[in-house]
Amino acid sequence: MAAATQLGALLLDALGEFERAVEAVPAPGRHRRIGRLNAPAWTVAHLASSVDGWVNVYAWGGEGDRWAGEWYERQAALSAGVALDTSLDDARAAFARIAERARASLGAADAARLRKDTVAPLGRWGLQPVAYLVARASAHLFAHAGELTVAASLVGAPDLGLPGRLAGVRDTPADETARYVARLAVDARHEIG
Repeated sequence: MAAATQLGALLLDALGEFERAVEAVPAPGRHRRIGRLNAPAWTVAHLASSVDGWVNVYAWGGEGDRWAGEWYERQAALSAGVALDTSLDDARAAFARIAERARASLGAADAARLRKDTVAPLGRWGLQPVAYLVARASAHLFAHAGELTVAASLVGAPDLGLPGRLAGVRDTPADETARYVARLAVDARHEIG
C-alpha cells in the first residue's frame, strides 16, 4: 500500500519500523520489564491503543478496535505508574489489525483530507488538523520502536539502525505535507537536545 502524501508515507514507515522492532526483541526480553523500560507486551498494547484512537478513530472517523478500547479503559483505571499485565500475543494481534486499517486509509488520505480539523483525543489537544494526529502517531511509533530496540539490545540483539531507510518518505514525491514531516524533525531535535 502506497501513501498519497509524504506524511502518510512517514506513518507507513513508522508502522513498519515499529513492527520490525517488536519482532527483533528476543524471547528472554519479550514478556518482562528490563530495568525502567516498559515490558514489550505493554508497549505493543499501548501503541495499538494510541494508533487506533489517534489515526483510525479521530483522524479517519472510523470505529475503534474493541480489544484496544478495552485495554485502554483497564489501563486508565489503574493507579498512575502501574502497567497493565498484557499478553504479547493479544497485543500483537490487535496491533496487526489496527495497523492494517491505518494503512488502508492512507491511500485515500490526500493533502486536503489531512488539512481537515478534528477534535483530538479526549479533547486534550483541542481542534487539530488530521495531519497533526498522523505526525504525532508517527513520532510515537518511532519513540517506542527505539525503546524496544534498547530492550532487545539488553538481551543480545543487534542494533536495528532506526529509523530505518524511510523508503516510503524517500520514494513519495514532495507535496504540501512535507512541511509536517520537516516540522516533526525539528521538534524531535529540540526534544533531544
